[in-house]
Amino acid sequence: MELTQLMDEVRSTRDQGKLWTRTRELLDEARKELEVREENWTEAGRKEGTPEHELVRALQWRVATIKEFLSL
Repeated sequence: MELTQLMDEVRSTRDQGKLWTRTRELLDEARKELEVREENWTEAGRKEGTPEHELVRALQWRVATIKEFLSL
């Protein structure tokens, strides 16, 4: 879901319970997508010293930060 669609949904929802439930669903979807992407990045960056490896390390750090935020 695009951010603009999410914001439209938030603006149109008056029921706070429904809004919280939907927000948790979207965060769970984002967490699952990050896990799949992280697995793909790990495969691509197994060889140390390559540009891909450095990119993967940076992405893994960012993913860890995002996962920490999503788990709040």
